[in-house]
Amino acid sequence: MEIIQNEELYHICIAPDWKVEDTFFFGNDYNNFFSYFNRNAEGFRSKNQKFYHVRIFIQHIINVLKGSEEKDIEIAKTFNYDPLNTLEFLQNSFKNYFMIVRELIYEEVRLKHFPNCPSRMRCIWVIPKDKKALVYWNNIKKGRIFILRLTGKILRTNEKFLIKDTYNLKEYRERAFMYWAGIKGESEKDEILFEGHVTVIKEISLDDIE
Repeated sequence: MEIIQNEELYHICIAPDWKVEDTFFFGNDYNNFFSYFNRNAEGFRSKNQKFYHVRIFIQHIINVLKGSEEKDIEIAKTFNYDPLNTLEFLQNSFKNYFMIVRELIYEEVRLKHFPNCPSRMRCIWVIPKDKKALVYWNNIKKGRIFILRLTGKILRTNEKFLIKDTYNLKEYRERAFMYWAGIKGESEKDEILFEGHVTVIKEISLDDIE
């Protein structure tokens, strides 16, 4: 982790209303990434907007497939009770809950061992002024590309230490420790977390970069 002042880096933004000379402060409130989990529950919403939490919804699907329960008329309007569709729904729900578990454990480790590092829950992710890195992250996250001027604290760390599977809690914490320690590979895949003052300098495209 280090402190930077008036340093320019790239950012890929999905917010539709950013414009040149806008100023922001990141670090006090949840960012858009974690706000999604703070606002949204996982489940199935039927056409009449009735919401079914995951456990209740899946138990109903299992009972229907076993023949012990009748299909729900409202659910049937938007869900055909096909096992493959059920697996796809479960995969998406599992992915989101897995991410919640990961982020909470990584934040636990940060607060305990690296409290001065930017938080994944409150930071903004930025990219070095390197076309290879920008192309890599633009393929993962599509959006508008901006040059930002930053003053605050920044951490560059290796993305490979982010757990992406069902490890046990001990392994989660070990990998989280290495993530926050800032053990980086100096590659385009490195993550850069920033908290502090942000000024929007310019919107660009990949074609603008040599």
